[in-house]
Amino acid sequence: MTRTHNANRHRDRVLSRHTTRMLGGVHRTPPPNDLAIACRALTEVIKIDKRLRPYMQEQIRLEEERVRHEPIKAALDRIYGPDDKESGFRTR
Repeated sequence: MTRTHNANRHRDRVLSRHTTRMLGGVHRTPPPNDLAIACRALTEVIKIDKRLRPYMQEQIRLEEERVRHEPIKAALDRIYGPDDKESGFRTR
């Protein structure tokens, strides 16, 4: 059996429009829109990145400073001995 088009309806109207209705006229929830979910997640990641960027740059700067001062500290430890942790002075 083929469906015929009703002349009183617009020709672009979908003939299977009842597929989203269950018995009793209750609407079925539409399937999830994966593209919209991915876009929202990406937007949230960008917002978090903007908020945390200054802190990340500070951590990078501190790590670079630590790496730069490591050989100097090793040389000072060889010459003067290790730091005394309580007083902050070098013990000899």
